Amino acid sequence: MIIPLLFVLPSDLQVEDMHLESNILTLILASSQAHASCPDCAATSSRVHSRYRRTLADLPCQGRAVQLRLTVRRFFCENPACPRKTFAEPFLEMAPAYACRCMPNAASRKDVT
Repeated sequence: MIIPLLFVLPSDLQVEDMHLESNILTLILASSQAHASCPDCAATSSRVHSRYRRTLADLPCQGRAVQLRLTVRRFFCENPACPRKTFAEPFLEMAPAYACRCMPNAASRKDVT
């Protein structure tokens, strides 16, 4: 697959699909990790609560806009003493929570301005 040659993705992400429509290249990504750690108590969990999709903009590739659609899992915290009952798996290498652009994109925009 040519994707690893064009994009540098964190090792815990895998490409599930790719679409090219109307000059927009869309990569469908998901985590390859079996578990995640609670950000409050650091307990490891593999019990998935739900999933949702994040859409991030990336830098253009060969004149095409690039969109990353990331499937994010929410996990149950396994620690009964922890106040956080569920948490989303973090993708800090890719983008912080609530970001609309992936990290390399945000950094390059900062350098240009």
